[in-house]
Amino acid sequence: MQDRIRNEVKEVILDFENKRISYEEAAGRLTEMTGRSVGRDQLLGYWSAMSLDDYVSVLIEADIENWQELDDEATLTLIREVLEGRYPSEGRLESILEALKKRYSKPGVSDLFFYRNLSDHEIFRELKKDTKLYL
Repeated sequence: MQDRIRNEVKEVILDFENKRISYEEAAGRLTEMTGRSVGRDQLLGYWSAMSLDDYVSVLIEADIENWQELDDEATLTLIREVLEGRYPSEGRLESILEALKKRYSKPGVSDLFFYRNLSDHEIFRELKKDTKLYL
């Protein structure tokens, strides 16, 4: 089932890239198949950041549904999955980062992993740190 969806999503993207279908048709079909909204810029420029297969995995990977319920242990498990490179696809990586972003209200979650060279516990502390501005 997953392979069929993966192949269909890939086919739509290739049809768009080869100008066999319009952006509107491609976006509509991709949204119908994946449940995700696909912006024009995203569809035109995904290739600058990842391969077609990685982009397809981002589109079809299920979100982490219980992100509101992530406790300390589950959060550390996800952090370690990313730091140790144990995520099986770019889609899984994106779903982890999105869940942490939503759970801890931190828009720059990926920076903690990829630009600051922090340990798992340091990332965890940064996520839990209150950085809201109170007026």
